[in-house]
Amino acid sequence: MSGDLPEFIAEERRLSMYGKDVLLESFRFQSRKTGELITDKFLLFGSDARPVVIFPLTERNEVVVLNHYRYATRCEVLELPGGTEKCLSELDVAHTELKEETGYVSESVEPVGEEARRIWFDPASCKVPFVPMLARNCEKTDEPKLADNEFFSVVLIPVTEWLAMIMDGRVCDSKSIATTFLALPHLGLEYKKGVWERPIL
Repeated sequence: MSGDLPEFIAEERRLSMYGKDVLLESFRFQSRKTGELITDKFLLFGSDARPVVIFPLTERNEVVVLNHYRYATRCEVLELPGGTEKCLSELDVAHTELKEETGYVSESVEPVGEEARRIWFDPASCKVPFVPMLARNCEKTDEPKLADNEFFSVVLIPVTEWLAMIMDGRVCDSKSIATTFLALPHLGLEYKKGVWERPIL
């Protein structure tokens, strides 16, 4: 073992569906009470592909948003588009998911933040981080392609209203909030004293 940190022992895949895995992983660490080495198991979630989350903005400075029914919440949630695709680069995944989920395309898609930035959904239970992306000048070229088990509509929301909805709690999806705020420096917006300054021209 390295210092006092747990040592990974083994991984057991319990379930695989829709590109996601449910994993039972074993770790060894020292008991604080007895000083003995003990082994414990943790239920974690993983995937072979790294997801992207996209902040799509039209030429009219509208955010392309999904009003998405989520099975975990049992209600609709406002969120940014995104997803995963095996054997594709993160940039290609962003282009593919943007078009499939919203019907919009962009010729200007880029990671936000540092080039290799990764954001954890939930580091306590999810092994896969997501990559935040910005898509500018989005244009609608098609209709969304929904699977039978997907239920969502596409909504255009002015960017300043989208930011206000985050601040007042109407947007509560953490990955969408994180991606939005990482995109702000690229858009020339700053939040000061309750007001968004330097608006997009």
